[in-house]
Amino acid sequence: MKVNRLKIAFVGLVMSQMVTAQSAVVAAGVKATGAGGSVSYSVGPIIFKKPDGSAASTGLQQPYEIMTLGTVSSTAAAIELTYYPNPTDSNLHLILNQSSFDLYDYEVLTLEGKAVMATKSIVSSDTLIDLASQPTGIYLVTVRYQHQILKTFKIIKH
Repeated sequence: MKVNRLKIAFVGLVMSQMVTAQSAVVAAGVKATGAGGSVSYSVGPIIFKKPDGSAASTGLQQPYEIMTLGTVSSTAAAIELTYYPNPTDSNLHLILNQSSFDLYDYEVLTLEGKAVMATKSIVSSDTLIDLASQPTGIYLVTVRYQHQILKTFKIIKH
């Protein structure tokens, strides 16, 4: 009887070491496409641990974030102004649904307020902002109409 209890205890100890529960969120990814463009996103851990215990985030997407930091005038609410992708690794599309663009411009700033590129005019409904040469970080894109700030967006560059 004592030998059976010892065997059961030993088997239980070995089994408890072999069976482990899932300890991470299972990642899932989707690419959604519509008339206004497309977006890829995933759900899962942003940082994971390698078998050696060190942290890594290579191969995982950063969190998708859409945020308007500010609007100044009531005119801004009537203007359709969107941007994608965010986060980006090279180019940012700035979409302005207006018939005339001659009074619109944009500026890209660091979080400290330093201009990354000089103020540029918006000349079409889809303006391509090249951030490929900029270092990884968070940037602010300010869009103006007749020198008044319409909207400011936070952009993540990785």
